[in-house]
Amino acid sequence: MSNVPNLDCMESDDLRSFAVSLTVGIASHGTPIRRAREIFPERPKGYSRAAKDLGNYAWNKLIAMELRRQGRISRAIGYEDICERIYSDLPEFARW
Repeated sequence: MSNVPNLDCMESDDLRSFAVSLTVGIASHGTPIRRAREIFPERPKGYSRAAKDLGNYAWNKLIAMELRRQGRISRAIGYEDICERIYSDLPEFARW
């Protein structure tokens, strides 16, 4: 069982909070490994890496959303492609 949210359906504020919770050095949100354990309470093999990848997905998704708001569609598509690559490399237990 995992607690992976559908990052594609999140509003930017929620997506940013999720990304920050998985970023090293953000003391107010606890440690990234603690957050990874919340997302993957059963701790499957590779869960820490998967959590880091989810954080990277969230940051790239945020950038793509902002670029689309600015009308910079071709740049946004580049970041969306990064998201697709990250998603395709996620283990099954980390997908939504």
